[in-house]
Amino acid sequence: DGQFALFGRDATAAVRYAGATDGARIPTVDDALSSETDATSSTNNVASSLQVTLGDRTSLEARISWGRTTVDFAEVPGSPLVFSSPQGRSGPVGRIRFDPYSPIGVDPSSFAQDRLGETTAAAGMVAMNRGNHEFRFGGEFRYVRFAGRLDRGYRAEIDFTSGYTFDIGDPPAMGDGVVFAAAGLPANIFQTLALEPDSRLDLRSRELAVFIEHRWKVAPNLLITAGLRYDYASPPRSHDGELEQRLSLTEANVPGLDVSDPIRAQFASTFRAYLTHLDGRKTIYDSDGDNFGPRIGLVWDPSRRGTFAVRGGYGLVYDVPLGTVVMQSRNTFPAYVPLNFGVQGIFPGYARNPAFFPGPLLVPGSLNQLNGSAESLPEVLGGLFFVTGNALSFTLPERRFQTPHAHEWNVGVETVLPARSRLAARYVGTAGRELTRLALPNGGPFTNARYLPSLGFEIHPLVEKRPDPDLGPYEEFRSDASSSYHALEIEGETSPIDGLDVRAAWTWSHAIDDVSDVFKTSGTSPFAQDELARHGGPRAERAS
Repeated sequence: DGQFALFGRDATAAVRYAGATDGARIPTVDDALSSETDATSSTNNVASSLQVTLGDRTSLEARISWGRTTVDFAEVPGSPLVFSSPQGRSGPVGRIRFDPYSPIGVDPSSFAQDRLGETTAAAGMVAMNRGNHEFRFGGEFRYVRFAGRLDRGYRAEIDFTSGYTFDIGDPPAMGDGVVFAAAGLPANIFQTLALEPDSRLDLRSRELAVFIEHRWKVAPNLLITAGLRYDYASPPRSHDGELEQRLSLTEANVPGLDVSDPIRAQFASTFRAYLTHLDGRKTIYDSDGDNFGPRIGLVWDPSRRGTFAVRGGYGLVYDVPLGTVVMQSRNTFPAYVPLNFGVQGIFPGYARNPAFFPGPLLVPGSLNQLNGSAESLPEVLGGLFFVTGNALSFTLPERRFQTPHAHEWNVGVETVLPARSRLAARYVGTAGRELTRLALPNGGPFTNARYLPSLGFEIHPLVEKRPDPDLGPYEEFRSDASSSYHALEIEGETSPIDGLDVRAAWTWSHAIDDVSDVFKTSGTSPFAQDELARHGGPRAERAS
């Protein structure tokens, strides 16, 4: 800290550094057995500030800061990232799920991973006082980098879900995931195949915020504040441009789309359906540049004695889109091919693990590397789609992904009572709009339909149709969720005797939303139960 003269003006400056390292063993992930992981993190922050008195009624404040955080997750003995059944019949597996019991293994959609976040920011504000008027204006610029490795889906996940079992002449019975596991008949086998298995991604984004505020003392007992803020965050871009290159695909980028050949025609149908979903985007999602947030507030004392106050205000506040929206969307086609190998019964049981596919489909000794090149994709993947009925899955935000925001308002009264007491009551409301949620626009993974124990095989549904039959159960980040919050807050305090202060508060509140979490937490799915809108759709999830 220091006080000094700057160009003949009084100035105060400060510089701060803070650092931290942390290590912990996470005993379980997603309530799964054998899912321990070691987590280490490191944080370093430097911040500096400068305040300058430019005159009797004008001051300047400026800040520059830099921060960097790294997190790394490591495998723990006894909780391997890849395991297999004792006889090796399952092939290499990252996790096995048994509906409705706890899964086994570390979540392959989140591990292995390491990540880095870095932010450089500069901000400034000028305040001017002119009699009954005070003006403030300023802004902030942030340069954000988030990078890291996330082997999303590199390790196979095998799902055993509930379904019907029956024999000819017997009534059908519902069996849980353990019944189908005992028969060796998984409903889904998820895995992401890759031409070059390197999941590292280095993203950069720029964020800008500017504001202006006017405080006006209209009368000795009335103060009004009004302002306007603008927020903008550029869509994150990869440092090497590789992600944008994959998002800008055209049919010219994939040779061999020969519709006269049934194998290549199947690939062509899937590829064109994927291009339709990309919708001609050039970045991970379109820029959202209309984020203007007005705000207004007032304080009024009708008693004119300083013993009673009426307060109220409204503001529109914008958030920054979650960086994980892009980090989770790294598995972009055709470099990565997320697939579900369990939706048909052409190959029995565990034989649907891609490690067992003929060809071989995977490079021998690799975890998920496709045995082919970009030029061979129409033939390799076309054959896979054509013979097994598999369909392409992926995770992407919708092209016109919006910035989440909230309308916030409050109104209340505060009064001074005898015996050194004070009482306040206020209503607080918030309405969240265009909030982020993870959706399944093409339906979720299909489960087992029927299992015939006497014959030893399963029958999958043929009547279930997806909205887009050429694509699988892809995931999409959408900005169509909403929430509301209403609360009544009452607070009182008193000093009955010298040296003793007593304060009490009571709140009644009610929150309603469509989705509470973007990702699965505590075993709760983030997906709506009716993603295909047959019985109310995602709005049916709206509840207290």
